[in-house]
Amino acid sequence: MTAQENELLLIFNSKKQEDKELRGYAAALNNYKLNEKDLSKDSITATQIAEIAQVMRVKVSELVDTSAEQYQNKMKNGSYSDDDLVHAMENHQDLIKTPIAFFGTKVFFVQSKFSFHNEGLDVRGIHLKDKA
Repeated sequence: MTAQENELLLIFNSKKQEDKELRGYAAALNNYKLNEKDLSKDSITATQIAEIAQVMRVKVSELVDTSAEQYQNKMKNGSYSDDDLVHAMENHQDLIKTPIAFFGTKVFFVQSKFSFHNEGLDVRGIHLKDKA
């Protein structure tokens, strides 16, 4: 998965309130077109999940949303291989930690509205002085 020039690819889950809010900030980026992948409507494949981990240079386990109901109810006390986790995330997209932003050669978890600023992106209406 990659973003085109002047594009931000955002993988998010609109069933999560925080993801919806952060999607709004992504939509307000100056000079970038938003290309969104809403996991509550569109699935990603096991291959794409593995690719995201590779591009982000994180372990597959770091892509798992440990606050997800599926994880809490059925997985939290287990031990799983990367392959097991990839297939669990493919079958239960809510297990994928989101939002994830791709732009240029960068890929990162969007943890707050300031994540975009930290990556050098300008969000309309958000000023660095707000960060304090």
